[in-house]
Amino acid sequence: ARDTGAELTNYLTVWNGWYQTLAPKLVQLVGHDHAVTDISILQNGALLATCSSQGALRIWRTDDGQLVSDIAGVSKSSANSGRTNPQSLLIQMPGYVAIHRYDGEVFVCNLGNTQDVWQVDSSAHVFTKVSASSSRPLLAVGTRDGDVTVWNVQTRQPLPATLQLGGSIVDLEFSHDDRLLAACSTES
Repeated sequence: ARDTGAELTNYLTVWNGWYQTLAPKLVQLVGHDHAVTDISILQNGALLATCSSQGALRIWRTDDGQLVSDIAGVSKSSANSGRTNPQSLLIQMPGYVAIHRYDGEVFVCNLGNTQDVWQVDSSAHVFTKVSASSSRPLLAVGTRDGDVTVWNVQTRQPLPATLQLGGSIVDLEFSHDDRLLAACSTES
């Protein structure tokens, strides 16, 4: 979506090249019912992931604009987030893309089979922050209660150790070589 001054428009345009004035338009993607809050180029430019202010995740082919995966959003009445950022965000990792919706839920989509989508178990906590490894399919999730769990997204299982900090997790970050995971909370 883009702000045209008077209203928010709900479409994206993919350009071939760095400058829209110099490059031909590849495809215009139309389909979100609400403003687009984040985009991510995937699979060396073959796919584009978008998410909306209502938490809908869509994955598109960039060559023809075809929608290949669609995860419905949430209603505002179901939002119960402890997140500091009120919009839905995309998180990219090798072979997968995740959406951290503003209601605190996290969904992961397998880019090898875009119909293969699963929800990270949040039965005991509200997720406040999510970070992904840049080289392995690992997803770290922080909670309002100060817990950090790292998930192997291939097996859909958490790793054995859970970090427990006080307060709500406000940021998580893997190091570039994935040897370190930094976490910061409201109490530590």
